[in-house]
Parts: sequence; structure tokens; C-alpha cells
Amino acid sequence: MTRVCARVSLVALSLGLAACGGSAARTEVPAASSTKAAIASESAVDRPSEPATAEADSDPTLSPAEYEARGMPSIQNPWTAIDYQLAAAALVAIAEENPAHLPRLNSKQSGPVFRRIVSREDLLVYANRNIDWDLRRASLMAIHESMLSVLAVYARAFSANRALQREILELSVKDSHSVIAMWNLVDELPKDLLKKTARNPSPALLLDELQDGTPNMVRATVLLIELCEENSVPTCIWHAGELIHVLPPLIERITPERQAEARQRIAKLAASEPNPALAKQFKLLHEAVAAP
Repeated sequence: MTRVCARVSLVALSLGLAACGGSAARTEVPAASSTKAAIASESAVDRPSEPATAEADSDPTLSPAEYEARGMPSIQNPWTAIDYQLAAAALVAIAEENPAHLPRLNSKQSGPVFRRIVSREDLLVYANRNIDWDLRRASLMAIHESMLSVLAVYARAFSANRALQREILELSVKDSHSVIAMWNLVDELPKDLLKKTARNPSPALLLDELQDGTPNMVRATVLLIELCEENSVPTCIWHAGELIHVLPPLIERITPERQAEARQRIAKLAASEPNPALAKQFKLLHEAVAAP
């Protein structure tokens, strides 16, 4: 157990971009409105339930109203960057009080709160080119930093409750989507605007941070799928399916040497997995990351 906990903590640390420690602007992009695509991508079908545990019979988590009373934003609407910052601060305090109070994916009480935290619907607005580029950059950076704080909280709690593995996977997938959204911002700009200038340093700084941090994110993400033996088979299949969409756009941003390393590790997983359904999913993942 100690080895696994240490590796999960390493994953939590590795997911951060190298230079994301700066504070983000408090002005932000308005929340996205809901779309059928976003709802479909987050349906219950995509999130298989874990086997019932004794803990589920006496759910120690809180209700949405109780989380709001502790400083978390309402879950009724998509969250803005500031909402994520408020949620991260509240969850840090909640975990210090009692880690068992952290929201859980399959909890009847706190499940809606956790689903709000990992919702991808909140990221849709940052593809809107009618909104100021730098405002979108600052908001995405704030969301990314908040997700890292939340992931660290759950990683620490994991040492006492290994049932939190699924939540850690969900949080890491959500953070990967936020980094992909930042890469998409970089792609919007012509190359000459990505050169560092005193007048407009933000594009070049974002590119530097992404180039430094994405290799660590890929390495940590592959490590999580390698730790799959610690999870249930349905969760492993779900996670591999998510990575089919997440890993290719991240792997294409790193050096050929790092790409080859990630692909080899995933190929090894596909070749050595004894469960046929999971082996098939690993093979699909390898095909996705190996595609030109």
C-alpha cells in the first residue's frame, strides 16, 4: 500500500505545469451554458459505478448545501475560474477537518458536487474566440491550478482511503482537458505572436509553460494507467477509454523521444493484460497514441 500511495502522490505532483505557480487574474470569462454534447460526454454510461462498500452504507460525505456553507460555489450552474478557486480553497479546509467529508463520485449525497468539479462543460466557453485571448488564458490557468490543488488534496486523502482512486482518475482527466484547452489557445495565434515581447509576454510565457509541463503530464497519465491493477476492471476500461481522447493531443506536443517512450509503455500494457476486455481497450489506446 505504501508503494502505491507514494506513486499516486508522485502523479499528483507531476501533473502540474512547470511554471504555473503565478497568480491568475481575478477577472474572468463568464460561465459556459450547457450543451447536449457536454451532457452526453458526462453521462452515467461513461462513469461505471464502483462496487458497494461498507462506507457507502453510512456515507460520511456532505450534502451540496453543506459544501456551500463551507465556501464552495453552487453546483446549479457551470463554474467560472473564480468558482474553481473557491472550491479548491474550501476542499483544502474540508480535508483538514476530515478527509472523509471530501465529495465522492458515487455518493448519493456528494456525487453531484464531485461531478461539478470534474465537469468538462465548464471548459467549453474557452473555445469562444470572441472572448479576449488573454482573459481566456488567465481563466484556464486558474482552473488548472485549482484542479492541481484539489488533486493534491485527494492524493493525500488516498493514503488513508484507497477507495479514492476513482476520484483521482477523474480529477486527472479533467485537468488534462484543461491543458488541452490551453494548447488550443496557443494554436489560435500566428507564430510571430508567440515570440516573447515586453509589450505582450503572455503568449510566449504560456507556450513555455506548456512545453515544460506537458511531458510531465503525459508521464504521470501513463503511470496512472499502469497502476490500473489497483482499480476495478470497469474503472480501468473507463479510464483507458477517456485516455483515447486525452493522450493523443498531449503526446503530439512532446518530443519524439518522449512520444516513443509513452507509446512503448502503453504497448506493453496491451500485450501483457490478461483480461480480454481490458486488453482490447489498451490496444485501442495504443492505436490512438500511435496514429500519425
